[in-house]
Amino acid sequence: MILSESSIRKILKQLVLKEVTRFGSTNFRGIGKQDYRGYGSQTGDGGYSGTGDSNLFNTGNVDRAKLGKTKVNIESVEKMAKATGLRADFVYGLQSRESGGNPRAMALNGHLVLTKYSYANDIPKYQGKEGKERWRQVKAAWRSEGVPSESQTSIQLKGWLNNEIFLKMYKHSPELAVTNAALGFYQVLGHHVLPSYNFDAEALLRDFKNNPTEYGQKAFVIWVQKHPKFKRLVNGGESNWSAAVRMYYGETNIPYVNHVKSYAAKY
Repeated sequence: MILSESSIRKILKQLVLKEVTRFGSTNFRGIGKQDYRGYGSQTGDGGYSGTGDSNLFNTGNVDRAKLGKTKVNIESVEKMAKATGLRADFVYGLQSRESGGNPRAMALNGHLVLTKYSYANDIPKYQGKEGKERWRQVKAAWRSEGVPSESQTSIQLKGWLNNEIFLKMYKHSPELAVTNAALGFYQVLGHHVLPSYNFDAEALLRDFKNNPTEYGQKAFVIWVQKHPKFKRLVNGGESNWSAAVRMYYGETNIPYVNHVKSYAAKY
């Protein structure tokens, strides 16, 4: 049987990805299309080794012609690299992985507020004994309406303002619904951004709806400023990027790390 070129590429890609998962190899560029798009929940923390200087990564030296047709908003990458001091190539890879360059991207991570009171506890309305009871009542209301639990709600949503799951969550608690929503280019959880809006979920969503690009960039800057160790990891070199991803995504994810490295190399 003679296999077509596309079939051979598919087989090779599967074999290489299997090795990537086992050993963390990044030498798989050019085999098929990498589309392991993730919608991160920034919950973790990572260690740090090494030092770096963000001035070494001058975005003005980028050869745009070599970037190809990757799904990334270059203008946003360069703006965020300048605003945060992060290596631009890492930001490029991160945006590609998190949203594929879609400023209106959204994902729900409902398990965060359905199972972790710590997320609700950051909101004044849900603090203290009465607040915790209110959180339990909201969870019960969600379940009565069939809101999926755990990671079943960790999905990308298209036309999210009309998404049935999100609307059910929002009806009973706008704050908790937004807390578990990853929004924008860099998929930062509302949990990290709500305090900047005085915990006004409606105002946050209004900003995102009216100007998703600006909102997503603002959210990313807020997150990076809250996590100075992340900047040290990113700018310390690729040997630290696994820890940086773990800090941003919330867990170790080898395909995620390799995706970021692959697209960073294109930058």
